Amino acid sequence: MKRDMQLIKAILKFAEGKPDANPVACPDIPGYTTEQVTYHVGLCAEAGYIKASATMDATYIRYLTWNGHEALDGLRQAP
Repeated sequence: MKRDMQLIKAILKFAEGKPDANPVACPDIPGYTTEQVTYHVGLCAEAGYIKASATMDATYIRYLTWNGHEALDGLRQAP
């Protein structure tokens, strides 16, 4: 699967908007399949942008890390 920076930006914005660090299931993001979102959440976690966890049934986002804030700031400034 190809990396989609717009989807990564949407995931990071979702994590930034969470009010706390309680785990929340991956969001539905219009225009993307559940598989695409789950894969990109995994990429974000692997890159250290978010803290996430997974079970057999779902992937959960906990919070945006310092590196995630930095990455999101960069994505917001990109043309």
